[in-house]
Amino acid sequence: MLGFSTVLARTQIPHELLTTRSVAKYVARNSSKLTKEQTPASLPRYSCDVDAEPLERYHNGGYHPTHLGDVFKDGRYTVMHKLGWGGYGTVWLAKDHLLDRYAAIKLLVAESSSSHNQEIRLLDRLLKRPSDHHGKSHIVHLWDHFQHRGPNGIHSCLVFELLGPSVAFEAGRFKGARLPPKLAWEACQQTAKALECMHLNNVAHGDLHPGNIGFAISQSVYQTDSAIMDVLGTPERADVHAVRGASLGSQLPSYLVAPVSLRSMPKPQAGYQFKIIDFGSSHTTDEMPQIHCPLVFRPPEALFDHEWGTEADVWSLGCTMFEFIVGYPPFDNIIPDRDVLIRNWVSTFGPLPDKWTRHSPVSRMGSEDVDQSNLADWLHDTYFDDDKPVGFAEAHIEMAGEMLQSIMQYQPTDRPRLSRILEHPWFEKNPFVARRQ
Repeated sequence: MLGFSTVLARTQIPHELLTTRSVAKYVARNSSKLTKEQTPASLPRYSCDVDAEPLERYHNGGYHPTHLGDVFKDGRYTVMHKLGWGGYGTVWLAKDHLLDRYAAIKLLVAESSSSHNQEIRLLDRLLKRPSDHHGKSHIVHLWDHFQHRGPNGIHSCLVFELLGPSVAFEAGRFKGARLPPKLAWEACQQTAKALECMHLNNVAHGDLHPGNIGFAISQSVYQTDSAIMDVLGTPERADVHAVRGASLGSQLPSYLVAPVSLRSMPKPQAGYQFKIIDFGSSHTTDEMPQIHCPLVFRPPEALFDHEWGTEADVWSLGCTMFEFIVGYPPFDNIIPDRDVLIRNWVSTFGPLPDKWTRHSPVSRMGSEDVDQSNLADWLHDTYFDDDKPVGFAEAHIEMAGEMLQSIMQYQPTDRPRLSRILEHPWFEKNPFVARRQ
């Protein structure tokens, strides 16, 4: 996530020098040799020795320059560590002095802050509406939100409960990069419950995948600042430097902080809890925004009709549960490709409906053009891979395969509602409730 490849592609800087630090050194050593088109003004002007967000995004409308110890909302929140960053902003660990707890503050880039009012509105709608639905506790809690004026504009700041890593990240820590079966079953059930709660409130998530399912961590684990820093580690930071001909201004931080790298996630005493996060692509059922879900988790209607609703979440849930169980999604490929994905669909589910076959030669493929399989068999074969750990019984995997096959239907109207999915025999009883991991 260096963020400089687009700029560097227009120069003759060696391809291996794709880091901020290397760019700065290259410019300093070779500035007299650069052509007019390759002047330092056309190259990254700032450098830093930590791998973090691109410094070129610190401009009017971009990131807010944030430092450890910064305070927000009249001193209520103090920044302690960086949790991560993305295209829409940076996320920081903060201490809430008013309520004496730790929180995650998402500082949005100024240019997109107004568009994220939808995220705030929908989360408020889900979490403030009176409900005893069993899925409400599996939706991330938005504790607070406010605006902050900085040198790059006005930024929306969203304060969330502090969660652990995503399932996609944490699964890599287990043997075979696969969740233990008890965790996989619980993640499937709790994610389905959260989606049911959302859909009953006419909210579609729009970006469901294991990277947007987080492990919940009890606040009781972090009794003191030193306790939480023992888990997260001391922040790694390095000063920001300007290359020749550029100057540091107030739009930039004086240093960057590397995102936290969890040493280990504390094991809860009462079992793991999972929560759906990131509602930046969510919408109500009477709206139709652009879908941002990763390609291999997108439903057919999002590719062909460019229209989608809560049924799209159901398809994405099927892909997500497959990954919870196996360790990777059903239609994975190293570089996601639309035609390859369509070929996988035809191989697994048969020919596409007639209304979609006009889109490309691949979409007109029939069963005779591919090696035919089905999702239940694919789940079975991939789960009982000789090199992977197993914990589910074969009968339980067969039951899961039947459930996933019923979920992933081409036609959105043919997909079951969440209430029906949760009534499936696979969810009737936790098969690991009496077993120790």
